[in-house]
Amino acid sequence: MLIDEEHPRLNQEEHCFLQFVLSIRCILFLLWVERYLNQYIVIVGEEVKGAYDDVGTAYQESIKLYKPGSFLIQQCKPGKDAYTQTFHSRVRFDHV
Repeated sequence: MLIDEEHPRLNQEEHCFLQFVLSIRCILFLLWVERYLNQYIVIVGEEVKGAYDDVGTAYQESIKLYKPGSFLIQQCKPGKDAYTQTFHSRVRFDHV
C-alpha cells in the first residue's frame, strides 16, 4: 500500500483514486529507470522530454526549450534513494 494512513479529508473513493494515481506513477518511474538507467531525464508534466548523461547538460538544454520551473530533472537509478530525500532540523517544539 502506498499510503499508510487514510488522509482525514479524503473519502474512500478519493483515497482509492489517489492510491491508483500513485501506483501508476511508480510503474512509470520503474519503466523509465529501465530505459534511462543512470541518465538524467527531463520531465514536463508526466512525459520524458529528454535524457542526458549529466545534470548540467540536462539543465542547459532544458532551459532552451522550457521556462525555468516548468520541468523536473531526475536521475534514473533503481531504489528508493533515487527519489527520496531526508532533511534534519535542530528545531524543537516544546509546546506540542
